[in-house]
Amino acid sequence: MAKLFESLLKILTVICLGGLLLAYLCPFVHPSTFWPLPFFGLAYPIIMIFTLIFLLIWTFRKSRWALVVLGVILIGGKLHLRTVSLPFGTEEVPENAEPFTILSYNVRLFDLYNWTLDEENSNRDAIFKYLQEKDADVVCLQEFYHQDKPTPFPTRDTLVTILNTKYYHERYSHKLKGRQNFGIAMFSRFPMIARGDIMFEDPENKDNNYCIYADIVKGTIPCGFTTCICNRSSSRKTITPFLGTEKQLPAKKSQLPGC
Repeated sequence: MAKLFESLLKILTVICLGGLLLAYLCPFVHPSTFWPLPFFGLAYPIIMIFTLIFLLIWTFRKSRWALVVLGVILIGGKLHLRTVSLPFGTEEVPENAEPFTILSYNVRLFDLYNWTLDEENSNRDAIFKYLQEKDADVVCLQEFYHQDKPTPFPTRDTLVTILNTKYYHERYSHKLKGRQNFGIAMFSRFPMIARGDIMFEDPENKDNNYCIYADIVKGTIPCGFTTCICNRSSSRKTITPFLGTEKQLPAKKSQLPGC
């Protein structure tokens, strides 16, 4: 009976260590290469907990399997620190720091395709009210929808007014009849000294995969912000810089390091 239990324990340990090794590969292997791999990455915390339990069990049994488990854990190296944050070396906030708030929100086209017009407008207004209540300094919106004037749905102009964000950057992946625009947008109360887009090369889905960025200055401190990617394909992408049409300032290359 004892041998059967030990054999079962070894099998479970091997399965657990195999899952942990697959989780290590997630940052280096694209999902299109092996689609089940990201699920091991998502399950990493659970797999790690079971790995530590097996480490304690084998250590208590004074078995060499404890060294095997420990070795696999050490293979992960700095990957473990990406999930578990340690309170060491934290930088103190300067006394003259100027705090500001950032809000990122998927507005789902402001509920454009609701069955009834009254409910559609009601939900849109509810989103406007929510954004106004949060009173963020920088707002990044995904699945953004805007109609050019004269129409009953000029969301961009409304947000500029109610949020007091006269600086904005937007890009639309689709433009339909009736002056309808679909894309992503960023609004700021502080000046944008540079804005641009990053396009993802995709011959089959042109102009559908991209993100936008802006360099925003608060006082004398420049800050970089990026809003969500508009992505309709899971295939491998190559990033190339692309500066789109600007609404207020000429497009400039980012002045921040790493942009």
